[in-house]
Amino acid sequence: MTSHKVTGGQGVQLHVVESGNARGRPIIFIHGVSQCWLQWSRQMDSRLVEDHRLVALDMRGHGLSEKPRVGYDDSKQWADEVHGCARYYQRVAGTSGRPGMTRTFLDSGVLLTAWKGKADDARAALSIMEDERREFYSAQMMKLELLPKPSFHRQRLEVEFYNAHFKKVRREELLSQELGAEAFGLATRYGLAAADALNVAAAIRMGVEEFITTETPGKPLFSVSELQVTSLHAARRV
Repeated sequence: MTSHKVTGGQGVQLHVVESGNARGRPIIFIHGVSQCWLQWSRQMDSRLVEDHRLVALDMRGHGLSEKPRVGYDDSKQWADEVHGCARYYQRVAGTSGRPGMTRTFLDSGVLLTAWKGKADDARAALSIMEDERREFYSAQMMKLELLPKPSFHRQRLEVEFYNAHFKKVRREELLSQELGAEAFGLATRYGLAAADALNVAAAIRMGVEEFITTETPGKPLFSVSELQVTSLHAARRV
């Protein structure tokens, strides 16, 4: 089982626990008053895991979800939380990708290394970028990290190199208030830098399976439990 946060009504951060088939149709379990996701622990470990993506939600003020002071007497706000969770999984289901392909997010360090890294490092990065067993996902934040400086200095070939990668990604997560809230939660939980938090939050929202970075093991990125974080050279050896 894995757990992470999704954004519900009025931006409330909701704790969800997942199990089962990540490519299956989601089933969302909603607990009663004064309970939490553990009410559904038997279902989360049942035969349903073979065919479905099982999601157990902690409602606002319960379990590990955010606990605002107000909003408990408004049925619309409760409904907004369920709708926010359902909308998140509807979006993820739309990026399930092709069977047998690994949904992969490359951080800016990997693309920078492919363009201007030392020979062995550049070859490792390019090998991953050209791996036909992967389909790639990215984020608007990546473009903000990579494109302005070479564009300003009129480094046309470098800009074209990065844009070639962005053109072949299956999906790009845009900057948004919801993404910012999820990134803030990740940053405070794991001690991530701002750009890392935004990119990791984007990867989680898109259902990415592997986040590849040039950071070395032991850095805060590797403590993220919501998705697999892999160093560049470890990914190359796979």
